Amino acid sequence: MDLPEQLGFATRYFDLPNLRMHAAVAGSPGGDLVILLHGFPQFWYSWRHQMKALADAGYYVVAPDQRGYNLTDKTPPYDGFTLSDDIVNLIKACGCEQCYLVGHDWGAAVAWNVARLHPERVKKLADQKKEIYEE
Repeated sequence: MDLPEQLGFATRYFDLPNLRMHAAVAGSPGGDLVILLHGFPQFWYSWRHQMKALADAGYYVVAPDQRGYNLTDKTPPYDGFTLSDDIVNLIKACGCEQCYLVGHDWGAAVAWNVARLHPERVKKLADQKKEIYEE
C-alpha cells in the first residue's frame, strides 16, 4: 500500500473538539472544499484514485480517517450525532463554511446525517457517485 506522500498527497492532523483526526489532503486550501468519507472498515486510502482528479480540478480535498479508524483517535462515542459533528468541526477547521460532501457505505450514512442536521454546511452531497442533495 502506498503512503499518501507516494501518491502525491500530504497528511494532516486536525485538532477538533474531543478528537484528533487524521486525513490525507490534496489541492490548494484556497479551492472549494471536498470532503470524502470512507466506508466500513476502510480509511482515507479508499479515495486515493479520486483525490488527484479532484485536486487537479481545483478543489481542496480532505479524506479523513473517521473517528475510530486508522490514525484518528479511537475515542467514543460513535453515534450519528457525534460523527456528524466531527465533520462539521472538520469543515470549520479547514477554514470553510461549507463543503462538497461525498460518502461511501458507512461514510454515506454520516454524510446524509450531516446534510440532515447541518444543511447550511453542505453545498452538495453525493452518495456512491450519484448527486442526491443540493442547497
